Amino acid sequence: MKGLRADHPRVWTQRREADINPYTGGLAPSLRWHIRQSSWDLLSFEDLGGRHADYSPYSADLEQVSAAMATLASLTVPSQIETKTMPQRMSAYVSDPDDLQKFSGPHLAHTDWKPDNVLIADGQARLVDWAWASQGAAWIAPPCG
Repeated sequence: MKGLRADHPRVWTQRREADINPYTGGLAPSLRWHIRQSSWDLLSFEDLGGRHADYSPYSADLEQVSAAMATLASLTVPSQIETKTMPQRMSAYVSDPDDLQKFSGPHLAHTDWKPDNVLIADGQARLVDWAWASQGAAWIAPPCG
């Protein structure tokens, strides 16, 4: 469960998570409910159990994380879902605007693969915290890991 006050400057991230959830290809816990009431915006997700991913060398989790990255690279952002594009997000980091096209594409990008956001549950890597989900090239996931 997670929540923000309805007047919080980043409350839009709650809506983004709720909107993208049905399109995550089973990589995210299912959204149980989204309530906007009494000045709060609350999300509740299925409890996966599990534990945070271990990224240390030779960790058994790396295979599951790689499989999740491959699955994510096969997903596209539905046209009805509003996300930032990776060219928009990367514009401050490139000196030549023509380079932004390298980040362009129709694919769903999670963009925050820190171990706290990757749970290993039932032998599968699952991603939580989709607030910064974006649209971009299929290769985006590994560098964000």
